[in-house]
Amino acid sequence: MTLIWKETRGSRLAISLHYRARTFPAYEAWLRYGHRRARAAYRGRLSNNGALEDLRRELHAYGVAQRHLGYFGVPYDAMVAAADRLCAELAAQPVEGSHFRDVPDDERLLAEPEPYLFALSEPLLDLAERYMGLPVRYFGVAVKREIANGVLEGTRHFHTDPEDENVLKIIVYLNDVDAGTGPFQCLSAPDSAKVGKRRGAELERVVPASNWITCLGPRLTANVCDTARCLHRASPPLTTDRYSITFSYLSERPYLLWATDLVRQQQFRERLGTPLNSRQITALA
Repeated sequence: MTLIWKETRGSRLAISLHYRARTFPAYEAWLRYGHRRARAAYRGRLSNNGALEDLRRELHAYGVAQRHLGYFGVPYDAMVAAADRLCAELAAQPVEGSHFRDVPDDERLLAEPEPYLFALSEPLLDLAERYMGLPVRYFGVAVKREIANGVLEGTRHFHTDPEDENVLKIIVYLNDVDAGTGPFQCLSAPDSAKVGKRRGAELERVVPASNWITCLGPRLTANVCDTARCLHRASPPLTTDRYSITFSYLSERPYLLWATDLVRQQQFRERLGTPLNSRQITALA
């Protein structure tokens, strides 16, 4: 079952009921049962590319890992150049009234195909597929500037992503990130399971801040995280804005999709369909 978020009353009601129902173990077990059956049926067709197997095992154990961008074995110079162009535009925007800036214009994102092509490379699709045990859907790209204002709001609070049982994200730093630059921060999957629905002071009583994973690193550090299993946040930058590009993957039949993302994916397929193979086109479906 996949729900589509649209700006309609019926859609909002369905999504609201879905969120509430997921607090009940029986409903969550029913959702996971569907994925478990699909994994069993797909097991014989899984990619046998074990080139990134150490990363897959680390993700299964902890839900989070860190590598240099070059680890994936995918040419990245053109993708990074495109991301830098987008970041230069974000850097020129005013900072008043928001704690972040991103690229909201679909036309601007679609004008830079290199990030899409990077994320649709065989090694990354193989990693996502072997991690989830299912055919995967590429969920899109986000280029973001976290503004150094120390404000704690929105995604700067710990949260998990609701779109699927597993949401695999690769967050690539586009500038050096130290403690003052708002590093990506998370709890491991086992610690997140201990915390459950607790937040704020209750979260810290279960998992003290000394056990939180703070992802520091130089430019082109890739933070790989299952943001459905791991509580995570963009910690508030204090001294320097943080720039990043994020690639996201879901299973072929996730719990939830955003209608605007589906439109963007379709536009990208139509514009760049010829060079894409059947697997890549399916991942954009």
